[in-house]
Amino acid sequence: MRWKSDAQTDGWLSSNFIKLYQKASDPLYSSQDGRSIFQDTELRAGSVYGVEIDLADEEERNYPTITVFRNQYQLSEWPRLPQISDHWIFYYPLHDSDCFTYTKMEQGYDLWIHKATAKGKKKYWGMEEGTLEIIPLTSVFDYQSVKKEIFERMNSFGARTSDTR
Repeated sequence: MRWKSDAQTDGWLSSNFIKLYQKASDPLYSSQDGRSIFQDTELRAGSVYGVEIDLADEEERNYPTITVFRNQYQLSEWPRLPQISDHWIFYYPLHDSDCFTYTKMEQGYDLWIHKATAKGKKKYWGMEEGTLEIIPLTSVFDYQSVKKEIFERMNSFGARTSDTR
């Protein structure tokens, strides 16, 4: 997903990208009556995982970053499947302090829990809470570092955050 849509001329000059994932082991999402409101999709009932690559993190850090995250949504609040122009549903929970409370979980790590306020739950399609970790982009440079720094972090979110609460 790109940060800007094609309707804006700056859309092709994006310095921020998000890639989304779900675990294949999670069951397919269906409504309470067992029918999917999103026909012919592979949407899973579990968390939405993602990787945000920010090539211009000038606000807090002076270096490019990767944010690895896991967000939990109340999927029954989704009016439809997100489209490219709905990037904000995944981007702003990482950055919007008006709709989320952020709690740092571990000293020495940029690991955070973010919980949606009532306003955040409504605005961000049933977003409840999430976990995010920010790492320098330079720490990911080959296959092994991608596996360790991104995908192993995603898998460890539940264990690491529940141990430190």
